[in-house]
Amino acid sequence: MIPESAATSIPLLKAFIADEDSPGAAATGVVALGLLGEPATVPFIRRHLDSPIFELRWASAFALTRFGIADPAVVDVLTQVVARPPEETETMSFLSGSYMSLAAMALAETSEATTLRAVDAMLVGLADCRGVEAFDDRYYTAETLFRLVFPDDPAEPPQSFGDLSDVQQRVVRFVADQDEAGWPSSGMDAFRRWKVPTRHSDLRVYAGIVQAGQ
Repeated sequence: MIPESAATSIPLLKAFIADEDSPGAAATGVVALGLLGEPATVPFIRRHLDSPIFELRWASAFALTRFGIADPAVVDVLTQVVARPPEETETMSFLSGSYMSLAAMALAETSEATTLRAVDAMLVGLADCRGVEAFDDRYYTAETLFRLVFPDDPAEPPQSFGDLSDVQQRVVRFVADQDEAGWPSSGMDAFRRWKVPTRHSDLRVYAGIVQAGQ
């Protein structure tokens, strides 16, 4: 679907969303409206921000960020979905149906992305990502989180855990508290740039979870 087809696609998408019984399929339609980028669709998209259907609230919030709209109501929905995403569905095709990952990516484009509230919501969601079926949620959400909290190269590399910001400390402690399951390589690269240990045992000492030698 490309913007040049908007004149034809938009009426069809609106009709599809209105008549579709599958929450995942309807949510995909709302997201598609956002990707088309036609400002006239904003009122229709926003109408679903208060929907009793969780998937449609997520889709509305995600689509509105495509227009640069990130007011408190939009951010509220995105943080809710990141922390407690709805069950994934095969009818939602983006990123293998990963509501959580897409919500994190949308949240990353708002001014609230690196607040304690947003970071904590992503950590809550990641804590529930277990098993092979949660791989996409874990991988893409963690990749977004690391990029946000450990951007680029630090002007002055931190000398200790205490030199990190509050949100950085939260992420480091979270990773140190988890098992040694792999994290995105980009996340580990971010740790290295910020002089944060990447070996699990060293990270636990660095974060003060255990004493050296234990």
